[in-house]
Amino acid sequence: MRYLITGGNGTIGFALAKALAISVPTENVMITYLSRKPPQNIVEAKELDIRDRDATIALIKSFKPDVVMHSAAITNVDLCETDHAPADAVNVQGTANVLEGCKSVGCKIVYISTVAVFDGAKSVYAEEDTPNPINYNGFTKFKSEELCRAYARHLIVRTDQPYGLVEQWHKKNTVLRVVEKVRAGESVREPTDWYNMPTYIPDLVNAIAKLLEGNATGTYHVVGPDFLNRYEWALRVARAFALDETKIVPITSEEFKLPAKRQRVRLSIDKITKLGIKMRGVEDGAREMKKLLES
Repeated sequence: MRYLITGGNGTIGFALAKALAISVPTENVMITYLSRKPPQNIVEAKELDIRDRDATIALIKSFKPDVVMHSAAITNVDLCETDHAPADAVNVQGTANVLEGCKSVGCKIVYISTVAVFDGAKSVYAEEDTPNPINYNGFTKFKSEELCRAYARHLIVRTDQPYGLVEQWHKKNTVLRVVEKVRAGESVREPTDWYNMPTYIPDLVNAIAKLLEGNATGTYHVVGPDFLNRYEWALRVARAFALDETKIVPITSEEFKLPAKRQRVRLSIDKITKLGIKMRGVEDGAREMKKLLES
C-alpha cells in the first residue's frame, strides 16, 4: 500500500506519517507541505499548494497512492470567519483538487473533518445527523465533506481538539500550554462555556489505521470520550501532571471577543466503539504524555 498525506507538516499529518514510517516501507509514504518543510526527513516530502489544481493532480498521478490522507486545511476558526476567500480556496477548492487527483488513480481519500459541521442544537450527534455549521470554518468543512461523499472511495473522520506530544515547529495544544504555564508559575485562564471532546493524537492515528485495515468507508466520529469545558479540561491536566490546580482560572469566552461563534457539540462514538476502537479520556492521555516527557 502507498500513502500520500497532504498537510504532512501539520500536527495530525505528521503524526500519521510517523506511524506509517514504522509500519510500511518509507518509500511507500509521501507527505506534502506548503512552504515549510518538516526538518525531520522520516519520509519523502514534496512542496504542494493544493490550490493549484494541475500540480495537485500531477503529484497524485505521479506517486500513485492507494490512499490519500487529506489533512491540509486552514484550521484557524477566526481567520476563516474574517476572511472567507482563503478558507474557500484551501478548504473547499483544495479538497476538490485533491479529489480530482484521487479519481484519476482510483485511490481512497481519508478526509479529516471536524465537530464544527454541527451547530450543537442536539444533545448528541451521530454520523448520519444533518450538519448545520454556525461558523465559516465549519461551513467549509461541511462543503468539503459533501464533495467527498460524492466519491465512492471516501472515509470521513470527524475529530475535535487533538492533543498530545508534538514537534517543535507545531503550535502548542491545550495540554502542553497548560503544563508550560503552570510550571512557570503563571495562571491559565480557561473558558467555562467552550465545550470539546479532546482527542489524544495517538488514539486518532490508531483509529484511522484500524478503519483503513477494515476497508471502512463513509463517516466516522473519532473523538475522546470526555465532553467537558476548557476549564474542566485544564483542571484535569493539572491533576494528571500533579500541578497546582489553583492556577487554573475560570472565565467566560466573552473576554476573548473573537469573531467566530464556537459550537457546543457532543459526538456519539458508538460506531467506532462497536469496531473495538478505544479512545482515552483526557486524564489518561495527559498521564501518558507526562510519562513520555519524563522518560
